[in-house]
Amino acid sequence: MLNHLENTIILFFAGKGLKGKIGFLSYLFLNIFNRLHLIDLKGREFRMVFKDVIFWAGASSGELGTYVQIYAKNINEKAEGFVPRPGDTVLDIGSNIGLYAVKSSKRVGQKGKIWAFEPNPTVFARLLKNLEENKVNNVIAMQKAVSSKNGKMGFLVPAAMTGEGKVMHEEELNVNAQKSIEVDCVTLDSFIAERSIGKIDLVKIDVEGEEYEVLSGAEAKMLSITKRIVLEYHNRKAKENSTLFLMDRDFDLVLEDATNSVLYFKNKRFQDG
Repeated sequence: MLNHLENTIILFFAGKGLKGKIGFLSYLFLNIFNRLHLIDLKGREFRMVFKDVIFWAGASSGELGTYVQIYAKNINEKAEGFVPRPGDTVLDIGSNIGLYAVKSSKRVGQKGKIWAFEPNPTVFARLLKNLEENKVNNVIAMQKAVSSKNGKMGFLVPAAMTGEGKVMHEEELNVNAQKSIEVDCVTLDSFIAERSIGKIDLVKIDVEGEEYEVLSGAEAKMLSITKRIVLEYHNRKAKENSTLFLMDRDFDLVLEDATNSVLYFKNKRFQDG
């Protein structure tokens, strides 16, 4: 409850001018009415005008929480050296509506490049819309999930809280078949090989418990050319497995932000990393 109140206050004051604050309050109250089934906002999108970014968010989607994490709390930038720099190549795994990609695009500049992966088709459409809204041209959006194998896989599509969508395994599909869609999956090893990518400065991973699967598909090639990884974990097992996996492959854990469940890793092979 306190987190919701804190986020509401942050979002209100982040609104750009009176118009932005009124726009947020309108979004808030309409979503309350929607959750109470007093109105039906199914499929509705809202243009949010904040001080540092303009973006589109879905009704009752939880997507404004992404703004709080990325712009207000900077949860991917707590460790020194994890702010994207001019000319960097960045991978955004689990991009959601693209706010991390939009923020990072200004930092890497025209000589840098960002690859943003988001498999949920509804959310991906908003990602594209947000790139266009902010006139971003150095981000390449990929409507794919990242996992340990290539091909088609089931993907959980929550009715609300779109950021909680995730690749599903066979046992999960049996339970949640009606809430799943089929999406294209790619491994990071095959992705970098196909595009002849020679170096990656920063990888941000937020995949709702599938962190280890993402890393497993990067073991052969991708990890050796990656300088930094910032990883949001979603359960204790994913945290432990991911940490051991990376430390066994020459990565140091430089910081754990337990408050926001984020781990920061640097590759020991890179002196400047």
